Amino acid sequence: MSIALSAKRGFLLKEAPGGGRWKNRFFILASGTLQYYDGEMGLTDSGKKPLGVIPLLGSTVEATATSKSDFGFKLETNSLRRRSKYILACQSEEERDSWISEIEAEAARVSEKFKLMPIDKKGRLFREYGKEFRELFFVVSEAALLYFDDEKMTQPLGAVPLPGASVTLPKKARKQKNCIRLDCNVQGDDKKLILAVPEDSEYEAWKTILKKNSDVNINSAEGARAVRRATTVMGAHAADPSEGPEVEKMDAIGEDEEDEEEETEEIAKTEEAVDDKKAAEEEAAKKAAEEEEAAKKAAEEEEAAKKAAEEEAAKKAAEEEAAKKEAEEAERLAEEAKLAEEKAREAEEEAKKEAEDLAKAEEERIAKEKEESERKEAMEKERQDLVEALAVAEKEYEELVEAEEKWLKEQREAEEAARAAEEAAKEAEERENAAKEAKAAAVAAAEKHAADLKAAEESEAKAAAEWQEAEEARLAAEQRAQELEQAKASLEAAQAAAEQSFAEAQAKREELEESLKNAEATAEAARQSKEKLEKEKAEYEAAVEKARKEKEEMEAAEKKAEEERLKQEEAERLAREQEEAAKKAEAEALALKREQELAELAKKKEELEALEAAARAKELRALAVEAREKVSSLEKDDPKYGDFEALAEKAEKDAEEAEEVARKEEEEAREAEAKAEAERKAAEEAEAKAEAEKKAAEEAEKKAAEEKAAAEAAAAEAERERLEYEASKAAEEKERKEKEEAERQAKEAAEKERLAAEEKQRAEDAAKAAEEEAARAAEAEANIAEAVVEKEMEKEISDAKYEEELQEAVDSSYKAAEDRLEADKAGHEAANAEASASEADIEAKQAAAASEKAAADAEREAAEAAGASDEVKKEMDEADQATAAADKEAAEAEAAKESHERSRQEADSARLKEMQERAEKDAAEVKMLLARATADDKKADAEQGLQKAGIKLVTNGGMLFKYQRAKVKKGSSGKPHKKQCTMSQAHGLDWGKNSFRVTRVIKGPSTFIQENISPTEELCDRSFHVVGRENNDKSGAVTESEVDFFCETKQERDLWVAGVEALIE
Repeated sequence: MSIALSAKRGFLLKEAPGGGRWKNRFFILASGTLQYYDGEMGLTDSGKKPLGVIPLLGSTVEATATSKSDFGFKLETNSLRRRSKYILACQSEEERDSWISEIEAEAARVSEKFKLMPIDKKGRLFREYGKEFRELFFVVSEAALLYFDDEKMTQPLGAVPLPGASVTLPKKARKQKNCIRLDCNVQGDDKKLILAVPEDSEYEAWKTILKKNSDVNINSAEGARAVRRATTVMGAHAADPSEGPEVEKMDAIGEDEEDEEEETEEIAKTEEAVDDKKAAEEEAAKKAAEEEEAAKKAAEEEEAAKKAAEEEAAKKAAEEEAAKKEAEEAERLAEEAKLAEEKAREAEEEAKKEAEDLAKAEEERIAKEKEESERKEAMEKERQDLVEALAVAEKEYEELVEAEEKWLKEQREAEEAARAAEEAAKEAEERENAAKEAKAAAVAAAEKHAADLKAAEESEAKAAAEWQEAEEARLAAEQRAQELEQAKASLEAAQAAAEQSFAEAQAKREELEESLKNAEATAEAARQSKEKLEKEKAEYEAAVEKARKEKEEMEAAEKKAEEERLKQEEAERLAREQEEAAKKAEAEALALKREQELAELAKKKEELEALEAAARAKELRALAVEAREKVSSLEKDDPKYGDFEALAEKAEKDAEEAEEVARKEEEEAREAEAKAEAERKAAEEAEAKAEAEKKAAEEAEKKAAEEKAAAEAAAAEAERERLEYEASKAAEEKERKEKEEAERQAKEAAEKERLAAEEKQRAEDAAKAAEEEAARAAEAEANIAEAVVEKEMEKEISDAKYEEELQEAVDSSYKAAEDRLEADKAGHEAANAEASASEADIEAKQAAAASEKAAADAEREAAEAAGASDEVKKEMDEADQATAAADKEAAEAEAAKESHERSRQEADSARLKEMQERAEKDAAEVKMLLARATADDKKADAEQGLQKAGIKLVTNGGMLFKYQRAKVKKGSSGKPHKKQCTMSQAHGLDWGKNSFRVTRVIKGPSTFIQENISPTEELCDRSFHVVGRENNDKSGAVTESEVDFFCETKQERDLWVAGVEALIE
């Protein structure tokens, strides 16, 4: 092992591992290790092996007091394969501090160099310990194999040089697959390594890299670096009987049969070596006495040589100083390499952040596309709803047309029914005349029956012979006589009642004629209603046509919006592609830049190694020169001449090899520099390309933004048309509801009139009964009349039902039309007119129904008086039940009407209140807008005036001179301070850390200024003061106060006052 000239060296006390025993050892600090020997090492003692080598990588050192000396210190290492604590002691405090500082500096240097080590291959592998495998992190660097606990690589567990190692397959199978056996050129646990590669794809790669490094010659420069790397990490240790065991072995569970055989052989060899060593020591003891005398003489010679060496050491101090400077230069390069590494880490973090930003942007783009898809689906749904609404409207229009046709048909039938009612009235008159004639005929019949009775009495005497026949005739005659007597009494009563009620019947006839006139009026109203319905039909067709056009316009707007959206998507896609290309180019540029930085690091590392190699070569060359000078100073017959000659030749050979290594390192440094230059050029080209891609991406993004704005405008236009369409539909719905309300009120009024008419008809039933008594005399004619009246009544009931269905159809038609008409006053008036017409129609129908009912009641009574049949009575009873049910339904309808009326009144009240509130709100908004417009006009005039005066506004403000009242003393000049004031809508005036909400602004100075300063007239013309609430932003206090300002000119003062007044208003 060679010894560096510039290394720190000297004797230290070292405590034995068991404690209590102290040994004096010679320590040398060099190459990241602390080596110790059993005696002093001179510059020429390069072939002697140390007792131990302590690695300083990851070590710590601190001063500590011991029982042996007060100048001790403790050195601890983190290696798991060596004893981690060493207790050392010096002769003085200065010496101890010097050793501690030198050890700490060397440990820092080797740690920094370790961080910059190049990595050829790294990954997780399994290592066999006994029969178990443990997973570790392995790294191949500079032909050395290092292994760690994890990927952080903070402190290696071990390291072995690979040059000269044997890479083979294990002889026996293991638990793990892909196993590799590595026999290294070291002693201890790392002599044989069994490694297992967990990934099949990595097996050949690991095998190749291990084989490649094992083929390196251990005597070459690369082999020497591998040995230094392993030594620096783990150290080396030689046999030292006084030291005790130094190696703490890893946990071993057992060895397989192959390892046990090898261990047995090694133990046997070790025992033989111990025996040989004992014999050699005995012989050495014998020779010791013989050589003691020679040693004394040699000591004297050595003393002379030591003096010469001291002189030579003084001579070489300058050389050591130069070497120190070179070491400082190397440290500086190491610092630069460290900074470059930090810069590379920062670049890596920046690249990582950019990747995260890119991922975030991608997520935002996906979310935006999703939102756009949802908006498109919503628009499509709205379009479908509009299409369905249009289909419903068309269907309602068709139903309205069908209802209109049905109404026309029913109107014609109603007219025919009116004519039939007129004919029925004429027939009723004819029946009345027939009833009178029947009365006369009944009287004549009675007289005739009396004559027949007299003839029968005469013929009874004559028919005595025919007794049986006469008896039967007699019985029949008696029966007939009884009937005639009853008929006579009834006719007399009926004649009296008929005479009494004739006048009432005549009045009823007049009422029927009035009802006929009302029916004619109803028919006229129906014709008017028909005309109105035709007009509404035309308006509805126009509304449908308008809706169809609006639909077409909306579809066109949607189509335009869809085209704009597609353009926007295409532009956004192109922008994304450009952006991705720019980011890709930027990432490539960043990668090339990182490669450039790594190349720079490699260059600096190679330069550092070249400097180290040059320094080592220089040391070896100096050692060779020293040895050669020593040889030249000796005579050839001197006994030491041959030894020094061999040492000189060996030193020269080592120097030549070191110079060769330095030359190679210098060549590698030049190659690394060339590579770094090439990487720099590539990085610059990549940056230029990335910049071009970025500009293209920005242009594409700008274009996409323009397309997006156009699409948004088209979408806004489509949305506006949709809102207008919905507003028109809302207006139509409101109009329909109002018409329904008017129609409901008309129906309620008609229902009320109908009930009143029914009450009137019930009061007149008695009069109608008298009229019906007049027809009782003629049984046959009364039955026929009853049947006719019954049929007519059924027809009227059917007509009433028909009228109700007709009314429902008309209501349905109105409802369908009202959905599409605008609500206005003319519509309400038309609805009221329609309600009046319907009311008149209903009254006429009710009057006709009441007349028919009265006629039916009269006929029924006449039928009962004349002995009507049971079937006719049954039919009359059913008619009475139907009438009672109708009365009940009328009562329920009246109750429902009253409830609806109350709800309508409440709704009208709420609607009126809402309209009032809306009107008040609109008035307030108009007032506020007018005030704002006035303030804006005043403010604009003020700004225009300031600009004309040459005053530059700063945020609607400028420089003003403000009086500080606390600094104004009576009788002083009162010079104000210049302040930057800003006019604002929130406060009025702001300056510094204060804000002032102005309530009043006055031209001229305040009373305070006039009393304390007595300003001139010119100053008064240029001043103004404001009154309001001042807010101190620092303390938060609010005070009522006034503040004085003055301007450069009077015109400027007037403009400021106008601007502040505008803000106040």
